[in-house]
Amino acid sequence: MLARGELPGIIARMLAGAIDPAPGGPRVDARPLLAATAPQELAKLRCLLAYFDRIADDPPRGSFTIERVVVAPHDWFADASPLGPFEVRREGAIEDAADCRQVDFANAFLGGGVLSGGCVQEEIRFAVAPELLAGMIVSPRLGPLEAIVLRGAERFAVTKGYAFSLRYAGRFDDPCARAADGTPDVELVAIDAIDYRRAGSGALPGGGNPPRARQGARWFPPRRARARDRHGQLGLWRVRRRSGAEGDHPVARRLGGGARDPLLHLRRGLPDPQD
Repeated sequence: MLARGELPGIIARMLAGAIDPAPGGPRVDARPLLAATAPQELAKLRCLLAYFDRIADDPPRGSFTIERVVVAPHDWFADASPLGPFEVRREGAIEDAADCRQVDFANAFLGGGVLSGGCVQEEIRFAVAPELLAGMIVSPRLGPLEAIVLRGAERFAVTKGYAFSLRYAGRFDDPCARAADGTPDVELVAIDAIDYRRAGSGALPGGGNPPRARQGARWFPPRRARARDRHGQLGLWRVRRRSGAEGDHPVARRLGGGARDPLLHLRRGLPDPQD
């Protein structure tokens, strides 16, 4: 757990290339982002600058928590428990679902290419909420049964477009609920996505590849009880499976956890996936 007031200094050191990565962890040198000229890279940089501009007038309060969770293997393909309700919305993005547990179908290295070259779901999510970058410093590569839970990161910017069309669209005042100490009530859960394009047909759901199925079984602690319901919200997954349904994946099956945990998938206005 870190005080949010400590995070600006940590992120500034990342921009200066003055922090060593965790052993086996992602690169945390943001100097390539400062030298970038591509519009999508400049969009991410402007999101970071919006963060520093805001906190100069309104220092962040509360705490930021990083938790690494490891679970035992489970044969999800043999699990017949039903998936909870599943809703897909064409508009909106993972960062717009402040009242949901946000599930980041991520790179094995937390943050992916947010500091250099990446400009899709995970990178955008980290750019608009730069406090998430602090998690990269202490997070080695995700294992097949691991998740990283990040709590308390506020959103500071808005973007438009996606991938190479990504552009900065202005500052954002996060309306999320907060604890008494000022900690934003926002939770992001990062799990390593399985890329079915490269795993072969045997790795598709129901394809009979037990090792790959076990790799998909990731879980995280339940939310503490609170006044409002907390749904699971699936990040825009860059891996488009033949079915086009996130619920076919064993991760989504566990996230559903039965009818008590609805799932929401926001597509950023992108076209529907095709076979």
